[in-house]
Amino acid sequence: RPYLEVALPSSPLSTGYCRGPDEVWQRSAEFPDVPHTAHFLSFDNLLSNHHPEPTSRARTVPYIAAMVQHPDPKYMRRAIELSAKAGIEERTGGVFGAVLVRKETGEIVGEGYNRVLADHDPTAHGEVLAIRNACRNLGTHVLEGCVLYTSAEPCPMCYASSLWAHVEAIYYGATYDDVKKYGQFEDADFLAEINASDEDKNVKIKQYLREEAVVPWKTYSELTDRIHY
Repeated sequence: RPYLEVALPSSPLSTGYCRGPDEVWQRSAEFPDVPHTAHFLSFDNLLSNHHPEPTSRARTVPYIAAMVQHPDPKYMRRAIELSAKAGIEERTGGVFGAVLVRKETGEIVGEGYNRVLADHDPTAHGEVLAIRNACRNLGTHVLEGCVLYTSAEPCPMCYASSLWAHVEAIYYGATYDDVKKYGQFEDADFLAEINASDEDKNVKIKQYLREEAVVPWKTYSELTDRIHY
């Protein structure tokens, strides 16, 4: 008789022993933000009217192993390795590296490291390039179900890029204070600039020709085949 064994999120070694998929969905409702790994098992030695608990960890370990736990140090260490490549080995830019990982499988789907100096591109941050790389590899502009590991706290641009890409979570290593202390990067100042009033911003921002700018938006809103992202 088929049984369903589920790795539950309450702890890495917590398991539930379920009689069918309905119970799995019930368990999923209890933990809506945490993935569940499930697999159908068939045990010839189980009686059709008997549902014992697993007698050994041997039955549960394969399914627990398939459930990737985040954060995982190997992904952060890869991001740190890429950061050293950028800032020390190749000198392409600052000491910033990033990787994107499928949350469920642990597959690295995109990598990037800072190339601001090499490409003469102020937007070529490690996180942005990792997002671009992942999107090309997966053939999509939506990275739902992916986790971003970055060697340093993302700047406002990189955080916003992660939002646009629908990245599920971000883990970072060095802080704003660290990159300011050792590299004189002023990421924290950009946050203050963004939050400042229009009058107090160093780069002035003003509205201009709104009525004309809205015209194509009105046309766009009437398209029936537009793709929202």
